[in-house]
Amino acid sequence: MNLVIFSFQLKTSSLIRLLKWLAMLVFGTIWVGTVVWQRRIFREALRQKLLDAGLRPRICFECGYNVEGYEGKECPACDAPFLRQADSPHLR
Repeated sequence: MNLVIFSFQLKTSSLIRLLKWLAMLVFGTIWVGTVVWQRRIFREALRQKLLDAGLRPRICFECGYNVEGYEGKECPACDAPFLRQADSPHLR
């Protein structure tokens, strides 16, 4: 009788442990997704502020290419714009 109760407790504790790991995995995935999403929103907002102010970044926001000292208006690696064009509707 005691062996049956011990076996049942062992299975129950294993199930609880499995559910805890599953919960940690789900919440961890949600947390990582939120951090990645917020980082993306922050980078886009920073890029828009730099474009609006006419400031040139040191690295390309799209591909990460180091463009320090480069004088062109677009990234040489991915052609992402660094400065707003005069006919852009985003100019104030």
